[in-house]
Amino acid sequence: MGTHSEAGRFLRSLPQFARMQSATLEAIATRCRLRPRKAGENLFLEGDPCRDLYILVSGHVKCFRASPEGREQILKIFEHPGEMFCTTSAFSTGSHIVSAKAMNDVRLYLVDVDTMKRAALAEPTMALALVTAAGDQMRSLVSLADDL
Repeated sequence: MGTHSEAGRFLRSLPQFARMQSATLEAIATRCRLRPRKAGENLFLEGDPCRDLYILVSGHVKCFRASPEGREQILKIFEHPGEMFCTTSAFSTGSHIVSAKAMNDVRLYLVDVDTMKRAALAEPTMALALVTAAGDQMRSLVSLADDL
């Protein structure tokens, strides 16, 4: 059983990928790179180039901004398998606008931005999933701002 077939099964189990044409899903699955990370390990830092979209397989990831004094403001915690993150960084700015750290042992699929762009152009359901992921993250930030 290869990594790509495992990635394909995982993606097919997610609502945002379930109705996708098999050829497009397979194209994404073959480009998925499984990345385990240990608790406390940085996934990326604010300002780093963003070349991949991240899909959470398991664990918890916090996205945060840090002040020069080292104080952290957590912006979002990703904890549900299938959550995608870095959509804004990947498709708009080209560099990470936040930092991310594994809160416990995590497993992630990374998919390069060009693959996701091709999938979004080929499949309206993929484009909608990316917009929905970005919207969910924006809603989370608005809620945080309201709380502050």
